[in-house]
Amino acid sequence: MIRLPARTAADSGRIIEFSSFGKVGTGYWWAMTLRSTELIIGASVFNASDEEYEIAWHLNPDHCGCGYMKEAVDTLMVWAVE
Repeated sequence: MIRLPARTAADSGRIIEFSSFGKVGTGYWWAMTLRSTELIIGASVFNASDEEYEIAWHLNPDHCGCGYMKEAVDTLMVWAVE
């Protein structure tokens, strides 16, 4: 069973695995970690297929509102343009 929001690393893994089914094209996944402890707090994703692009993410709710998603999206946008 997939629980949203994820409460454990196992929940996050199941969400990531589920999200990857049925995708056509190329997907790039990055773990999001805290610099201070290297704790995995989520994942960010860039999917591309033909003319469609998608940025997605999954973040542990304990870390919402800290600016991590803005940092992740800014980083993905720079990476995607390079």
